[in-house]
Amino acid sequence: MNKIKICHLTVTHFATDNRIFRNECTTLVKEGYDVTYIAPNVENEILNGIKIIGVKCNLHPIKRVFIGSKLIYKKAIEVNAEIYHFHDIELFKYGVKLKKKGKKVIFDSHEDWLMYANDISWLPNIIKKPISKYILYLYKKHLNIFDAVITVSPHILVKLEQFSNHAYMITNYPKYDYKNETLFSKEEYLNRPDTLFYSGTVSNQEVILQAIEEIPNVQYNLAGTFFDNYKEKLSKYPSWNKVDYLGYLNKEELEIAFHKSTIAITLLHYHANVGHTQGTLGNTKFFEYMKYGLPIICTDFKIWKEMIIDKYNCGICVNPNSIEEVQRAIQYLMDNKEIAYQMGQNAQRAVKEEFNWNSQEPILINIYRSIQ
Repeated sequence: MNKIKICHLTVTHFATDNRIFRNECTTLVKEGYDVTYIAPNVENEILNGIKIIGVKCNLHPIKRVFIGSKLIYKKAIEVNAEIYHFHDIELFKYGVKLKKKGKKVIFDSHEDWLMYANDISWLPNIIKKPISKYILYLYKKHLNIFDAVITVSPHILVKLEQFSNHAYMITNYPKYDYKNETLFSKEEYLNRPDTLFYSGTVSNQEVILQAIEEIPNVQYNLAGTFFDNYKEKLSKYPSWNKVDYLGYLNKEELEIAFHKSTIAITLLHYHANVGHTQGTLGNTKFFEYMKYGLPIICTDFKIWKEMIIDKYNCGICVNPNSIEEVQRAIQYLMDNKEIAYQMGQNAQRAVKEEFNWNSQEPILINIYRSIQ
């Protein structure tokens, strides 16, 4: 019996993206599907049973929309899969084309695209509203033709359900291997130097750097990628000498960095894309910090505070624009290291019990079974 061919396609994400590659594609291979993943600027290879196909394209936003997405689509047609699963708004019109060719199509909306244009700093203000209106037009006309529409957080799901009868939520909870996850002792944690840790696309760092300026004996391990001249801008802060920039880390290097840190920090602003003060369950690094047993200092989003931080007592929520609140939270966890350790243990327990990919995997599998 021939396996059903599935093709995931993106013009913006890395080949080893947590949501697409490590969670969704790996799950589908395990379920017996023939899975191809098309991504920009990577080498062709077979990894974990997934056929990765790279397409060379310029990732400048404008060229990505008009050229890169077309190149990704052309390669997708060559794959000739039965089910196509696309992950970017830039590929929306090609998802419609695939439906017209008789293919099964899934749109995976990682962002609140109706509001996303409002958060793009480089986009001229004069065209932000027209872009949002155009996406609304696309949703009204085409969203319901897709066999499934998936998103990452409740506030986005509510919007998509207005346009699609097949909308589902699959969050970005991490995989958790109950047997093999690396643990650490209380003694080991208490003996670590006081170290903040952040990983991911480097943004929203100004408040953190100002907060640590007056805190003695704290180090800030910063991992990830910079865009434009943002690193140069941050390097002008007096506290930059407390920062150890680690660059982009692979999975193994990231795990080592987690185990050299005592506090994780992630401050997202109240953007439209995350529902302003509502927040999101689509932030991968937030749950990765919990998985590795670190107490978290995070934005006081309603969904993070009520559903996670307060419920499990695993961190401290702060106003992301308040230097004083961030500073007090860091100092408190440094001064009360045993409490910080217990918060980290609570965070890891929360992932083990509730916020893990095992809880999301059946949703994905059922979606595919229902449309094949």
